[in-house]
Amino acid sequence: MKDKFSKIGIVLAGLGSAVGLGNIWRFPYIASKYGAEFFIAYLLVSLLFSVPLLISELSVGRKVKGNILKPLKKSMPFLGSLAALIASIATLLLSTYYAPLTATTLGYALSHPAFYPQFKDFFDSTYNLSLFIIISIITIYTISLGIKKGIEKIVRVMMPLLFVLVMALLLYVIFVLNETSWLFLKINLPNFLNQRMWLDAISQSIFSLSAGMGIMIVYGSHAKKHQSIRNIALLLFLGDTLIAFSAYGIVHGILNYSNMNIAGGIDLAFKAIVDIVYVVPFGGLVSFAFFALLFVAAFTSLISILEVPYYYLKDRGIKEAHIYIGVFLLIIGFIIIKKSLLEEADFLIGEMLLPLSAALISIATAQSRAFEKELKYFKKEVYTILTYILPLCIGLLLLLD
Repeated sequence: MKDKFSKIGIVLAGLGSAVGLGNIWRFPYIASKYGAEFFIAYLLVSLLFSVPLLISELSVGRKVKGNILKPLKKSMPFLGSLAALIASIATLLLSTYYAPLTATTLGYALSHPAFYPQFKDFFDSTYNLSLFIIISIITIYTISLGIKKGIEKIVRVMMPLLFVLVMALLLYVIFVLNETSWLFLKINLPNFLNQRMWLDAISQSIFSLSAGMGIMIVYGSHAKKHQSIRNIALLLFLGDTLIAFSAYGIVHGILNYSNMNIAGGIDLAFKAIVDIVYVVPFGGLVSFAFFALLFVAAFTSLISILEVPYYYLKDRGIKEAHIYIGVFLLIIGFIIIKKSLLEEADFLIGEMLLPLSAALISIATAQSRAFEKELKYFKKEVYTILTYILPLCIGLLLLLD
């Protein structure tokens, strides 16, 4: 009998995968770039595209005996096999720079706020390399334990901790910094005609929810038979959106109080947050909580990311798959750290491979029509969205990037 999630376990694991660095440092930046219209666009495209894709992935995973290769291959022999291969390559490569970043967030969380290092100096340091090796070994060991004894045990501890950190920081912003302007954003109707905003909302929504990466197919294959896939997808959407919106409030409130502009990515975490230590009340404690939040979000996502190549190899009958993955992760991660190849890796994987994976998985999972058992209405519309509209939008994203 296949290793199964508990009812709460699959939701926590799904949230652990979905809530990552993109929620904490990418969403606030993009939302600030566009304004209130982006929040509405994000909600609409999530319900229109991301949630149906989640339902489709989870459904096809549970329907077919297998983990990722077999479900996709049965849906569409050639395209499904290609989608599984690309998703596995993309997520494996993603882990090789996500793991070093996870190590860096832990390194900053463990550093004294008065002596935060410069990111460039710290990233390729021996200390960060040591943290990367430790985190990689723990991650590989966790996935080797399987679903019930591995990732579910981790997320049962870390996801409640993540929610506590988010709520604590949000309450700090509201009641200590007295920053609530982000709650009253004005809507500028002409901005809804901005095509780039809608494409950015689609991109952020899909990858924020870990849709189209194959992770949810793996998790669906380990879901219990009578558990509602639709409810799981909706809970993932609600939980992930709550974290993303809260992260916007936290980042906007702290940086607005400090009279700093909202930056994106690495500049937000390792420059802006570092600079607020001596500006906001309890700055050292706040920066520690923020880096602890980043670490928890990154670590739970890292485990989920590696589930895809691990179970792809398992589907192909390869024993000790975690050892091969671990060796690859350590070697390529070491190169990325020593050569500082974050930007190049992010472009290749984040801007190219992952969107391609999402488009192929959307088409392949739709053909199985396994999602129809979970939907009472709009079955034809969902099929059309997953087969044609969403892949077309992703194609436009690839062309624009």
